[in-house]
This record gives sequence, structure tokens and C-alpha cells, in this order.
Amino acid sequence: RRSRKREEEDLVLEAARRVKDKYVHGTQLAHAGGGGRGRGGGGTASSRKGSAGGRAKPPAYALSSKPLPAYPEPKRNKVHWDYLMDEMVWLSKEFQKERKWKQSQCRKFARIVERSKLDVESKRIKRKEQEKLAIRKKA
Repeated sequence: RRSRKREEEDLVLEAARRVKDKYVHGTQLAHAGGGGRGRGGGGTASSRKGSAGGRAKPPAYALSSKPLPAYPEPKRNKVHWDYLMDEMVWLSKEFQKERKWKQSQCRKFARIVERSKLDVESKRIKRKEQEKLAIRKKA
């Protein structure tokens, strides 16, 4: 089942085509029963509904200044350049992630080294205190 939006678009396109045929090519529009150029329901102007004076009155949408809706271009297939651009985007993101990871690793190792330095200092202080205690015990 076709969507309502698509049906409306088809109606607008059909109406625009009919108006173009009428005003560009000089044919006349017939109402719901058909008619006009090449449709088999022709005849004289008097046999067509609503045609007075040889020309039919243009529909209301034909006189509006509103432009016809723009339709998007059909989706195109991916080519080599598209794959190359996708690869470049992926690689750029990968570099960003790697740089962020390296910075976090640097922070982590800096903290570890700082703690180990504190541990070395505290071990040195404890060793001196133990040496003092050992000297006192001997005395």
C-alpha cells in the first residue's frame, strides 16, 4: 500500500503535467471523464464538460504562486571515493581515541610513580628509625 504522502506527491505531479500540456502545448483539459490530447475521450469542445469558449479554466493550484515541491535525488550507489571518505572518518576517530587512551595511561603511570617515590621516601625514613632503635637496643 502506498503512503499518503506519496499519493499526494503523485497527484501534484499529475496536475502539473496536465497544466503544462494545456498551457505549453495548447491542449485542453477535460474534467474527470478524460479527454484531451491522445487519451481517446476527445471530441469537440462542446462535448467536454466545463469548457466554455474553447479553453478550460485552469485549476486553482495552477494559478498559485507556490512552487512545486522539490524531490530529493535518488540514492546513489557507493563508489570508491565514498569508501575512502568513510575510512578517513574512521581513522580520524581512531586517532582521537588512541590519543585519549595514551593521555589516560600517562596520568595513571604518573600517579603510580609518584606513589612509589613516596613509598621510597617513607621506607628510607622507616629504615633510619629502625637503625636508631637497633642502636638503642644494643646500648
